[in-house]
Amino acid sequence: MTNMKKILATNRSMKAKGKAKKSSGIQFVELRRSAETGKRIYKPKRQRSQKKKESKKRCIGSDDSTSQVTKQHQQLFNEDQDMNLVGGSDMNLAGDDDMNLVDDNNTESCFNGWFELLERFVKKKKKRKTWFERSQACQDDWDLLRQPIWKTMAAKEVLNELCCVCRERSSDLHCLDCHDSFCFLCDDVYHLSNPLHDRMANGRCLDVCECLNDNKEITPTVRFPHLKCSCSVCGGNNLTKVVKDELCIIVTLKGRYDVNKYLLACKDCESTTDPFTVAVILCSGFWPGNPKSLNYLFKEEVFQLWDNFRKFMPGSSERAFLKTLNAISEEHSRKATINPSNFSMAFREWCLWSDQKDQIQLKDWLECPACHPHPHSYHVDGNCKLYRYKRGKRKRKSFYDGRFFVSNDTVSDFINNLYSKPTKKDAIDSICGGTWTAAQNCTRKMAKLDETGLEVATCRHVTAQKALNMFRGEVFGYPYFLIKNFMVPRRTSFCFADVMCKLWPFMRRDDPSMNDQIKPALSIMHAKGHALECQVVWSGEWLDGTGRSTGEETEQLFSYLSRFGNSTKYQLPEKREETLTEVVLHWNKTKIKKIVPDLVKRYHKNEDNLKQLVDLQDTKTHEKTIQHWKDEIQKEALGLKSRVVRQPSTAEKVLLLVENLHLPLNYHEVVSKLTFPKMIDYGKVYRMLQFDKKDKMMELDRLVKEVTPSEVLMAHRTISEDIFKPLMERAIEKSKIEKTVISAQVGGAADSSKRRRTIRTKLAAVKKSENKMFLEYLELLGEENNKQKYLLLDQGVLPWLNDSSQSEAIKRRIIVERHVKKNRYIEEKGILVQEMKNVLNFLHEKVTRLMHEYREETTVP
Repeated sequence: MTNMKKILATNRSMKAKGKAKKSSGIQFVELRRSAETGKRIYKPKRQRSQKKKESKKRCIGSDDSTSQVTKQHQQLFNEDQDMNLVGGSDMNLAGDDDMNLVDDNNTESCFNGWFELLERFVKKKKKRKTWFERSQACQDDWDLLRQPIWKTMAAKEVLNELCCVCRERSSDLHCLDCHDSFCFLCDDVYHLSNPLHDRMANGRCLDVCECLNDNKEITPTVRFPHLKCSCSVCGGNNLTKVVKDELCIIVTLKGRYDVNKYLLACKDCESTTDPFTVAVILCSGFWPGNPKSLNYLFKEEVFQLWDNFRKFMPGSSERAFLKTLNAISEEHSRKATINPSNFSMAFREWCLWSDQKDQIQLKDWLECPACHPHPHSYHVDGNCKLYRYKRGKRKRKSFYDGRFFVSNDTVSDFINNLYSKPTKKDAIDSICGGTWTAAQNCTRKMAKLDETGLEVATCRHVTAQKALNMFRGEVFGYPYFLIKNFMVPRRTSFCFADVMCKLWPFMRRDDPSMNDQIKPALSIMHAKGHALECQVVWSGEWLDGTGRSTGEETEQLFSYLSRFGNSTKYQLPEKREETLTEVVLHWNKTKIKKIVPDLVKRYHKNEDNLKQLVDLQDTKTHEKTIQHWKDEIQKEALGLKSRVVRQPSTAEKVLLLVENLHLPLNYHEVVSKLTFPKMIDYGKVYRMLQFDKKDKMMELDRLVKEVTPSEVLMAHRTISEDIFKPLMERAIEKSKIEKTVISAQVGGAADSSKRRRTIRTKLAAVKKSENKMFLEYLELLGEENNKQKYLLLDQGVLPWLNDSSQSEAIKRRIIVERHVKKNRYIEEKGILVQEMKNVLNFLHEKVTRLMHEYREETTVP
C-alpha cells in the first residue's frame, strides 16, 4: 500500500513538472481504467513504435547497464501480470484512499522494484553556483595546472635531437615561429623564403641576417623580403635575386626586421627588374613609409592594430605603441628603433585610403539612414575638453577638409559679423535656472589655448553630422551657425539645445525669419536645471511633435570623444581635425551598423512604455480638460517669464536709490533706520539703478520732495513683501541649482587637479554666499533667530515650494505631465515607423546605384 502511494506521488510530480521522457526505453507505470469493468487498474504505457525505439537506441547507445535495467523492468512486469492472473481478477481500487491489492510478497517486491527504477531516473536539479564559487573553482583549476604548465614550457626550450626537415643531422637551433628544431643547413634553406621568423641558437635570438656555419658559429647571411613580382619585360617568373648593398626595414607586429634589398634578373630575356616599386610593395601587403626611397615598409596589420587600439582605447599614445614594438624587437636581438615620423605619416595616408575605399563602396558614415532625406531633430552642444594648446600653426589643409569640420574662415566671418555690435542684453540675459557654463554668451580667449573647444550637431540616432572649432568660448554664435547653415537647409523639424530658452531669442533678434524655418526645444535632462516655468514652455516633453527625442544625443557622443583630448590637445590643427574626424567616422559606423535592431528595440520599448502609461492614466478626467490645464500652465509660465517685478512706487524708488547710493545716515532719518537685503540685483527692480551716479542723485532729489516719512515707512513693508521676498526666494533657488551643477563638475568636467581646485574654490564661494542669503531671508521675515528654519533651508527644504495650498495645482500638473508623456509616446511610434521606411529607402537607393555603376563598367568595351 505504501509503495503504491509513492509510485502515484512520483508519477503525479513528474507530470506536474512537465519532465521530458527518459530516453532509456523504460515504460513507466500509468493509471488507467479497465475497458470492461470501468474500475481503475495499473497498466503500462503503450509501447513506442519500432522506428522510434531504434532511433532512441542510436541516440542513447547500446550499453550493458541500460539493457540490464530494461530486462529487470520486463521481468517485474511479467511477475505482476502473473499475480493478476492468479488472483483471478484485476487489481481493483476501493476508493481514493484504500486500494484492494493482492497481499503477496512477490507483488510487494514488484512495487519496490518499480519505485527504485523511478527514483533512479528522476533528475536532481543541480544547485547553481555563485560567481564567487565559479571564480574560485577556475582559480583552483589554474593552481592545479600551474606546475605542469611550467614543466611543459621549460621542456619546450630544449632542442630536439634530430632536424625536423632532413631527420639526419642533429639540431642546432630552434625556430620560435615554426615551433621546430633545425640543423644549420636546413635552417639556411628553409628560412631563405621565410625571413621574418625568430630563431634561437647558443642561448640567444638570432638576427634576421644571421645564421650558423659548419663550426656552429654565428655568421652574417642574406635575407630577402617576400615581394610578388615578375619580369617587367617578358612577364616571366624564371627570376634570380641579385643582392644590393642597401638594407630595407620592415615593421610587423613582432617589431622591426632589417633585410636586404635586391634586383630580379630574368633568365629568359636577361633583363633586370627592380621589385621595390610602390605597386609591387602595395600588392605584397606592405605600405611604404617613405614614398621616395622605399626603404621603410610597414605591414598593413600594424596599421590595423593601431587603428583599432586608438579607437577602442581612446587616449592611447602612438609613441607608446611604437615603444612596445621596439621592446619586442630588442627582446629578440634586433634593432629597436622605429621612426615615429615615418610611421605617423604613413598611417595617416593609410587611414585616408581606408576612408576612400568606403566612399567607393558608397559607405559614407556621416549619412544617417534613418534621417534620410529630412531629419526629424538635431541636438547641438559644445565640448570644452577638446581644446588645443598653442604649439604650432597650420601647415597644410586637413585630409578631410570640409567633410566634418566647417572651415575656420567661414565660421570666423560669421562670428565677427554677428558680434560686431554686441549689446548689453546679449551679454547679461544668458542665465536661466542655474548657472550653466554653456550659457555665458560672452566671447573670451585663453592665453595658452588656440582652439577652446568643439561644437557638434548630432541627430537623434547619436550619429555626428557636423562640427566646428570654437575660438571664443561657448558663445551663442557657434550653435547659431550650425542651426542656420546646416540644419535649416536640410529642412530639420526640431533643434535641441541645452540653453534654447536663451539661444532662441538671441537668434530671432538677428534673424526673425528663423521662427518659420525650424522649431526650438530644450534638452530634457538640462531642462531639469532650469526654472519650472521655463521647463513647461521649452522642454521637449511639453512640445507637440518631438516624440521621445531627448535632446541629449551629443552628450553621448562627447562621452567618447572627450577621452581623445589627452592626445589631440598637443597636435597640430590639421592633425587634430583628422584624428577627430576618423574617430567620429568610427563612432558613426558602429551606430549605423546596428541601427536596424536598435530601431526595432526602440519600437518595442516604446510600445511597452505606452501600454504601462495608458494603464496608469487617470480615465476620470476628460482629455479636453487636461489640454485646458496644460494651456493654463504654459500661459502662466509665459507670464512669469515675461514679468520681472512690478513697477515700484515713488516712495519705494526713494528707498532703493538711498540704499544703492550708500548715502550718509543723516540724509533721510527714516531710511537710515531700515534694513535691505544685500544679495539682490536691484537693477532688475528699478532700471534707474543701472544709470550713472549723477543721474541717480538728480532723480533722488526730485523724488524726496514728493513723499512723506510715513509713506517711506509703509513702502518698506510693501517692497519687502512684494519684491524683496520673491527675489530672495528666486535667488536661493538659483543658488541651490548652481551648487548642484558645480558639485557635479568636480568629478565630471574637471580633467585636472588644477581645474578641480578652481571648481572647489568656486563651490566654497557659492556656499558662503548662500548662507548670507539664508540670514537675509530670515531677517526679511523677522525670524532671524529661527535656527530650525535655517537648517531646513540649508538642507534644501524650501517652504515656499512645499505650500499645501498648491496641492491641487501639483495634482493637475502631474496629470498633465502623464498626458503629454503619453502623447510623446504616440508620436514616437509614428516617427519610428517613418525612420524604418527611411532606412529601407536609403539602402535600396545605395544598392541600386552600385548595381547601375557595375553594369556601366562591365559593358564598357
